[in-house]
Amino acid sequence: MRCSGRPVAARPRCLNLISGIVTPSRGKILFDGADITPLSTQKRNIAQVFQFPVIYDTMTVGQNLAFPLKNRGVPKAEIDARVKQIADLLDLTPHLDRKATRLTADAKQKISLGRGLVRSDVAAILFDEPLTVIDPNEMAAAFENSRRCTATSI
Repeated sequence: MRCSGRPVAARPRCLNLISGIVTPSRGKILFDGADITPLSTQKRNIAQVFQFPVIYDTMTVGQNLAFPLKNRGVPKAEIDARVKQIADLLDLTPHLDRKATRLTADAKQKISLGRGLVRSDVAAILFDEPLTVIDPNEMAAAFENSRRCTATSI
């Protein structure tokens, strides 16, 4: 599915409605035929990657990638394996032990993208122009790599 439009238009609102950040004034949000409208953001099991990176500058790249998994109580061995897989996918492996605050804007965006991709259990990943600050030569590769995930991408 593709929601496109100007940033001030319906696209961000559509993504926020799907994720549960915004509640619709009327109508229903259906996912695989099920009404998810009354479900909390967490229960919708959706990851959202925003246009501007959502990362913790005080954490390392590896800690940022692991954060969504740690919050869900995923076993450490599984976290380590998944973080390595996503870091390899996004060419972040050399930076895993570096603090995020010392990285370039495109590397920070890759971390944000990685945080959306790291969970293998998500039903959908919502992208709100997350690749705009990534070098155009790397953008196509990053997007193609993100499509390898098993989740639905919007």
